[in-house]
Amino acid sequence: MLRKGSFILIILVIFTISLVAFESINLRDIVEINPDSFDLTILQGESINRDFTITNISTGTVTYNIDVNYDSGSSWIDLSNMAGSILPNSTKGIAMQISGASLSEGTYGANIEVTANSETISIPLNLVIVDEAIIINPTIISYETTTNSQINGEFTIENITSGTFTYTMNINYPDNLEWFDIDNYEGYLDNFETETIDYEINTTNIPYGNYECSIDLSYLGNEISIPVELIVASANSDDDLIIYKNELLANYPNPFNPTTTINYSIANESNVSIDIYNSKGQLIKTLVNEFLEAGVHSAVWNGTDNNGKIVSSGIYFTKLSIGNEIKTQKMIMQK
Repeated sequence: MLRKGSFILIILVIFTISLVAFESINLRDIVEINPDSFDLTILQGESINRDFTITNISTGTVTYNIDVNYDSGSSWIDLSNMAGSILPNSTKGIAMQISGASLSEGTYGANIEVTANSETISIPLNLVIVDEAIIINPTIISYETTTNSQINGEFTIENITSGTFTYTMNINYPDNLEWFDIDNYEGYLDNFETETIDYEINTTNIPYGNYECSIDLSYLGNEISIPVELIVASANSDDDLIIYKNELLANYPNPFNPTTTINYSIANESNVSIDIYNSKGQLIKTLVNEFLEAGVHSAVWNGTDNNGKIVSSGIYFTKLSIGNEIKTQKMIMQK
Protein backbone atom coordinates (compact mmCIF):
# COMPACT_ATOMS: atom_id res chain seq x y z
CA MET A 1 0.00 0.00 0.00
CA LEU A 2 1.41 3.36 -1.09
CA ARG A 3 1.75 6.10 1.45
CA LYS A 4 0.24 9.51 0.63
CA GLY A 5 3.68 11.11 0.26
CA SER A 6 4.88 8.41 -2.13
CA PHE A 7 1.71 8.76 -4.25
CA ILE A 8 2.23 12.52 -4.60
CA LEU A 9 5.89 11.95 -5.49
CA ILE A 10 4.92 9.53 -8.28
CA ILE A 11 2.41 12.04 -9.71
CA LEU A 12 5.06 14.77 -9.69
CA VAL A 13 7.55 12.50 -11.47
CA ILE A 14 4.98 11.57 -14.15
CA PHE A 15 4.03 15.24 -14.61
CA THR A 16 7.70 16.24 -14.87
CA ILE A 17 8.40 13.53 -17.45
CA SER A 18 5.34 14.56 -19.46
CA LEU A 19 6.36 18.21 -19.32
CA VAL A 20 9.90 17.42 -20.47
CA ALA A 21 8.55 15.27 -23.31
CA PHE A 22 6.17 18.05 -24.39
CA GLU A 23 8.92 20.68 -24.35
CA SER A 24 11.25 18.40 -26.31
CA ILE A 25 8.85 18.23 -29.27
CA ASN A 26 10.32 19.99 -32.29
CA LEU A 27 8.17 22.91 -33.41
CA ARG A 28 8.37 21.67 -37.00
CA ASP A 29 6.55 18.52 -35.81
CA ILE A 30 3.69 20.74 -34.63
CA VAL A 31 3.32 23.36 -37.35
CA GLU A 32 4.08 23.67 -41.07
CA ILE A 33 4.97 27.04 -42.63
CA ASN A 34 4.56 27.68 -46.34
CA PRO A 35 6.56 29.11 -47.99
CA ASP A 36 9.55 28.78 -45.69
CA SER A 37 11.58 31.58 -47.34
CA PHE A 38 11.15 34.64 -49.60
CA ASP A 39 13.47 36.01 -52.27
CA LEU A 40 11.96 39.26 -53.63
CA THR A 41 12.94 42.13 -55.92
CA ILE A 42 10.93 45.37 -55.99
CA LEU A 43 11.20 48.81 -57.52
CA GLN A 44 12.45 51.57 -55.22
CA GLY A 45 9.47 53.32 -53.61
CA GLU A 46 7.02 50.55 -54.50
CA SER A 47 5.20 48.04 -52.27
CA ILE A 48 4.02 44.47 -52.87
CA ASN A 49 1.85 42.09 -50.88
CA ARG A 50 2.82 38.55 -50.02
CA ASP A 51 1.56 36.02 -47.47
CA PHE A 52 2.53 32.80 -45.76
CA THR A 53 0.51 30.18 -43.89
CA ILE A 54 0.92 28.43 -40.55
CA THR A 55 -0.74 25.01 -40.36
CA ASN A 56 -1.27 23.21 -37.05
CA ILE A 57 -0.51 19.52 -37.69
CA SER A 58 -0.72 18.49 -34.03
CA THR A 59 -3.67 17.26 -31.95
CA GLY A 60 -3.75 20.30 -29.68
CA THR A 61 -4.28 24.03 -30.08
CA VAL A 62 -1.11 25.97 -30.93
CA THR A 63 -0.59 29.51 -29.67
CA TYR A 64 1.97 31.52 -31.62
CA ASN A 65 3.74 34.87 -31.69
CA ILE A 66 5.49 36.50 -34.67
CA ASP A 67 8.40 38.92 -34.60
CA VAL A 68 10.60 40.39 -37.36
CA ASN A 69 14.35 40.82 -36.99
CA TYR A 70 16.10 43.00 -39.59
CA ASP A 71 19.74 42.65 -40.59
CA SER A 72 20.07 46.45 -40.59
CA GLY A 73 18.15 49.65 -41.30
CA SER A 74 14.54 50.60 -40.74
CA SER A 75 11.58 48.23 -40.75
CA TRP A 76 10.00 47.47 -44.12
CA ILE A 77 7.67 44.52 -43.39
CA ASP A 78 4.12 45.02 -42.10
CA LEU A 79 2.30 41.90 -40.84
CA SER A 80 -1.47 41.55 -40.56
CA ASN A 81 -1.29 39.32 -37.50
CA MET A 82 1.47 39.14 -34.88
CA ALA A 83 -0.13 36.61 -32.49
CA GLY A 84 -2.96 34.13 -32.26
CA SER A 85 -3.96 30.50 -31.88
CA ILE A 86 -4.63 27.72 -34.38
CA LEU A 87 -6.92 24.75 -33.81
CA PRO A 88 -5.74 21.23 -34.74
CA ASN A 89 -5.64 20.55 -38.49
CA SER A 90 -6.32 24.23 -39.21
CA THR A 91 -4.37 26.85 -41.19
CA LYS A 92 -3.85 30.54 -40.46
CA GLY A 93 -2.86 32.94 -43.25
CA ILE A 94 -0.50 35.83 -42.46
CA ALA A 95 -0.55 38.75 -44.91
CA MET A 96 2.57 40.86 -45.41
CA GLN A 97 3.21 44.21 -47.08
CA ILE A 98 6.79 44.68 -48.29
CA SER A 99 7.57 48.38 -48.78
CA GLY A 100 10.56 49.96 -50.49
CA ALA A 101 9.44 53.52 -49.66
CA SER A 102 12.21 54.15 -47.11
CA LEU A 103 14.91 52.00 -48.72
CA SER A 104 17.61 52.97 -51.18
CA GLU A 105 18.89 50.72 -53.96
CA GLY A 106 20.58 47.63 -52.54
CA THR A 107 20.07 44.29 -50.82
CA TYR A 108 18.28 43.84 -47.48
CA GLY A 109 17.62 40.88 -45.22
CA ALA A 110 15.18 40.00 -42.45
CA ASN A 111 13.97 36.98 -40.51
CA ILE A 112 10.29 36.48 -39.72
CA GLU A 113 10.32 34.48 -36.47
CA VAL A 114 7.32 32.34 -35.58
CA THR A 115 7.45 31.24 -31.93
CA ALA A 116 5.32 28.58 -30.25
CA ASN A 117 5.95 26.05 -27.47
CA SER A 118 9.09 28.05 -26.51
CA GLU A 119 10.63 27.27 -29.92
CA THR A 120 11.12 29.47 -32.97
CA ILE A 121 11.05 28.88 -36.72
CA SER A 122 12.77 31.57 -38.80
CA ILE A 123 11.54 32.48 -42.28
CA PRO A 124 14.41 34.26 -44.12
CA LEU A 125 13.38 37.09 -46.44
CA ASN A 126 15.89 38.51 -48.93
CA LEU A 127 14.88 41.78 -50.59
CA VAL A 128 16.58 43.49 -53.54
CA ILE A 129 15.65 47.14 -54.25
CA VAL A 130 16.25 48.27 -57.84
CA ASP A 131 15.83 51.73 -59.39
CA GLU A 132 14.54 50.30 -62.68
CA ALA A 133 12.08 47.40 -62.84
CA ILE A 134 12.69 46.67 -66.52
CA ILE A 135 15.76 45.23 -68.22
CA ILE A 136 16.00 45.85 -71.96
CA ASN A 137 18.19 43.75 -74.22
CA PRO A 138 19.88 45.11 -76.21
CA THR A 139 20.11 48.57 -74.63
CA ILE A 140 21.02 50.18 -77.97
CA ILE A 141 19.80 49.25 -81.47
CA SER A 142 22.38 50.15 -84.11
CA TYR A 143 22.63 49.30 -87.82
CA GLU A 144 24.54 50.27 -90.96
CA THR A 145 22.68 49.63 -94.20
CA THR A 146 21.96 51.09 -97.64
CA THR A 147 19.05 53.04 -99.06
CA ASN A 148 15.89 51.15 -100.07
CA SER A 149 16.50 48.25 -97.69
CA GLN A 150 14.55 46.55 -94.91
CA ILE A 151 15.82 45.10 -91.62
CA ASN A 152 13.79 43.04 -89.17
CA GLY A 153 14.89 42.44 -85.60
CA GLU A 154 13.70 42.14 -82.04
CA PHE A 155 14.46 43.27 -78.52
CA THR A 156 13.21 42.01 -75.16
CA ILE A 157 11.80 43.80 -72.14
CA GLU A 158 11.91 41.92 -68.85
CA ASN A 159 10.23 42.65 -65.53
CA ILE A 160 12.95 41.86 -62.99
CA THR A 161 10.76 42.53 -59.94
CA SER A 162 8.25 40.55 -57.92
CA GLY A 163 5.50 43.03 -58.86
CA THR A 164 3.33 43.46 -61.97
CA PHE A 165 2.62 46.52 -64.13
CA THR A 166 1.53 47.81 -67.52
CA TYR A 167 3.76 49.68 -69.96
CA THR A 168 3.43 51.90 -73.04
CA MET A 169 5.97 52.72 -75.76
CA ASN A 170 6.32 55.65 -78.13
CA ILE A 171 8.85 56.29 -80.92
CA ASN A 172 10.45 59.71 -80.90
CA TYR A 173 11.82 60.94 -84.27
CA PRO A 174 13.94 64.11 -84.01
CA ASP A 175 14.28 64.31 -87.82
CA ASN A 176 10.55 63.58 -88.55
CA LEU A 177 11.50 60.75 -90.91
CA GLU A 178 9.62 57.59 -89.89
CA TRP A 179 11.91 54.68 -90.74
CA PHE A 180 11.46 52.56 -87.58
CA ASP A 181 8.37 50.70 -86.32
CA ILE A 182 7.52 48.17 -83.59
CA ASP A 183 4.75 45.57 -83.44
CA ASN A 184 3.48 46.35 -79.93
CA TYR A 185 3.10 49.75 -78.28
CA GLU A 186 1.60 48.67 -74.94
CA GLY A 187 1.32 45.61 -72.76
CA TYR A 188 1.37 44.00 -69.31
CA LEU A 189 4.33 42.40 -67.60
CA ASP A 190 3.83 39.86 -64.83
CA ASN A 191 6.55 39.32 -62.23
CA PHE A 192 9.79 38.06 -63.82
CA GLU A 193 8.11 37.90 -67.23
CA THR A 194 9.95 38.63 -70.49
CA GLU A 195 8.27 39.92 -73.65
CA THR A 196 9.77 40.04 -77.13
CA ILE A 197 9.08 43.10 -79.30
CA ASP A 198 9.61 42.81 -83.08
CA TYR A 199 10.75 45.86 -85.03
CA GLU A 200 11.30 46.84 -88.64
CA ILE A 201 13.73 49.33 -90.19
CA ASN A 202 12.76 50.51 -93.65
CA THR A 203 15.06 52.89 -95.57
CA THR A 204 12.88 53.23 -98.67
CA ASN A 205 13.30 56.78 -99.99
CA ILE A 206 15.59 57.63 -97.04
CA PRO A 207 18.65 59.65 -98.21
CA TYR A 208 22.06 58.40 -97.12
CA GLY A 209 23.35 59.86 -93.87
CA ASN A 210 23.20 59.30 -90.11
CA TYR A 211 19.83 58.98 -88.35
CA GLU A 212 18.61 58.36 -84.83
CA CYS A 213 15.38 57.93 -82.92
CA SER A 214 14.41 56.51 -79.55
CA ILE A 215 11.87 54.06 -78.15
CA ASP A 216 10.47 55.74 -75.02
CA LEU A 217 9.06 53.12 -72.65
CA SER A 218 6.88 54.28 -69.72
CA TYR A 219 5.79 52.29 -66.66
CA LEU A 220 4.75 53.15 -63.10
CA GLY A 221 5.60 56.81 -63.70
CA ASN A 222 9.12 55.94 -64.89
CA GLU A 223 10.58 56.18 -68.38
CA ILE A 224 13.41 54.38 -70.17
CA SER A 225 14.70 55.41 -73.59
CA ILE A 226 16.19 52.91 -76.02
CA PRO A 227 18.42 54.73 -78.55
CA VAL A 228 18.16 53.57 -82.16
CA GLU A 229 21.07 54.51 -84.44
CA LEU A 230 21.13 54.10 -88.20
CA ILE A 231 23.79 54.78 -90.82
CA VAL A 232 22.41 54.80 -94.38
CA ALA A 233 25.06 54.56 -97.09
CA SER A 234 24.69 54.97 -100.82
CA ALA A 235 23.94 51.69 -102.57
CA ASN A 236 27.00 52.31 -104.77
CA SER A 237 29.36 52.93 -101.88
CA ASP A 238 32.44 50.73 -101.73
CA ASP A 239 33.26 51.85 -98.20
CA ASP A 240 33.38 49.43 -95.31
CA LEU A 241 30.05 49.88 -93.52
CA ILE A 242 31.14 48.31 -90.24
CA ILE A 243 32.01 51.04 -87.76
CA TYR A 244 32.64 49.90 -84.19
CA LYS A 245 32.15 52.01 -81.07
CA ASN A 246 33.45 51.73 -77.55
CA GLU A 247 30.30 50.29 -76.03
CA LEU A 248 29.30 48.12 -73.06
CA LEU A 249 26.26 46.21 -74.28
CA ALA A 250 23.59 44.53 -72.17
CA ASN A 251 24.59 41.31 -70.43
CA TYR A 252 22.28 38.35 -70.95
CA PRO A 253 20.51 36.93 -69.11
CA ASN A 254 19.83 39.64 -66.54
CA PRO A 255 18.88 38.81 -63.80
CA PHE A 256 20.98 35.67 -63.93
CA ASN A 257 21.81 32.59 -61.89
CA PRO A 258 24.66 31.87 -61.88
CA THR A 259 26.10 32.64 -65.35
CA THR A 260 25.72 35.67 -67.63
CA THR A 261 27.44 36.82 -70.83
CA ILE A 262 28.77 40.38 -71.06
CA ASN A 263 29.01 41.77 -74.60
CA TYR A 264 31.08 44.80 -75.56
CA SER A 265 32.62 46.43 -78.61
CA ILE A 266 35.91 48.26 -79.16
CA ALA A 267 36.42 51.00 -81.72
CA ASN A 268 40.20 50.54 -82.01
CA GLU A 269 42.74 48.03 -80.73
CA SER A 270 43.45 48.87 -77.11
CA ASN A 271 44.19 47.63 -73.62
CA VAL A 272 40.88 46.40 -72.20
CA SER A 273 39.78 45.34 -68.73
CA ILE A 274 36.44 44.17 -67.37
CA ASP A 275 35.92 44.16 -63.59
CA ILE A 276 32.89 43.21 -61.49
CA TYR A 277 32.04 45.27 -58.38
CA ASN A 278 29.39 44.77 -55.70
CA SER A 279 26.96 47.47 -54.53
CA LYS A 280 29.50 48.61 -51.90
CA GLY A 281 32.09 49.38 -54.59
CA GLN A 282 34.29 46.41 -53.70
CA LEU A 283 36.11 44.59 -56.51
CA ILE A 284 34.68 41.07 -56.84
CA LYS A 285 36.12 39.66 -60.06
CA THR A 286 38.45 40.61 -62.92
CA LEU A 287 37.15 38.97 -66.10
CA VAL A 288 39.33 40.57 -68.78
CA ASN A 289 42.71 42.28 -68.69
CA GLU A 290 44.41 42.15 -72.11
CA PHE A 291 45.14 43.91 -75.39
CA LEU A 292 42.29 43.38 -77.89
CA GLU A 293 41.58 44.24 -81.51
CA ALA A 294 38.66 46.39 -82.67
CA GLY A 295 35.35 44.54 -82.92
CA VAL A 296 32.65 42.91 -80.83
CA HIS A 297 33.76 40.75 -77.90
CA SER A 298 32.13 38.89 -75.02
CA ALA A 299 33.07 37.64 -71.56
CA VAL A 300 31.25 35.13 -69.37
CA TRP A 301 30.88 35.61 -65.61
CA ASN A 302 29.94 32.48 -63.69
CA GLY A 303 28.96 34.33 -60.51
CA THR A 304 32.20 33.68 -58.62
CA ASP A 305 34.69 36.05 -57.03
CA ASN A 306 38.45 36.08 -57.59
CA ASN A 307 38.75 33.24 -55.05
CA GLY A 308 36.30 31.02 -56.92
CA LYS A 309 33.50 31.44 -54.35
CA ILE A 310 29.90 31.88 -55.52
CA VAL A 311 28.67 35.39 -54.63
CA SER A 312 25.34 36.11 -52.95
CA SER A 313 22.18 37.49 -54.56
CA GLY A 314 22.20 41.21 -55.18
CA ILE A 315 23.18 44.06 -57.45
CA TYR A 316 26.56 44.07 -59.20
CA PHE A 317 28.25 46.44 -61.63
CA THR A 318 30.31 45.72 -64.74
CA LYS A 319 33.16 48.19 -65.33
CA LEU A 320 34.60 48.24 -68.85
CA SER A 321 37.88 50.15 -69.23
CA ILE A 322 39.14 50.85 -72.76
CA GLY A 323 42.31 52.88 -72.48
CA ASN A 324 41.24 55.90 -70.42
CA GLU A 325 37.54 55.47 -71.23
CA ILE A 326 35.29 53.81 -68.65
CA LYS A 327 31.76 52.47 -69.04
CA THR A 328 29.62 50.81 -66.36
CA GLN A 329 26.43 48.79 -66.30
CA LYS A 330 24.25 47.24 -63.60
CA MET A 331 23.24 43.59 -63.37
CA ILE A 332 21.42 41.43 -60.82
CA MET A 333 22.22 37.98 -59.55
CA GLN A 334 18.97 36.32 -58.47
CA LYS A 335 19.10 32.99 -56.65
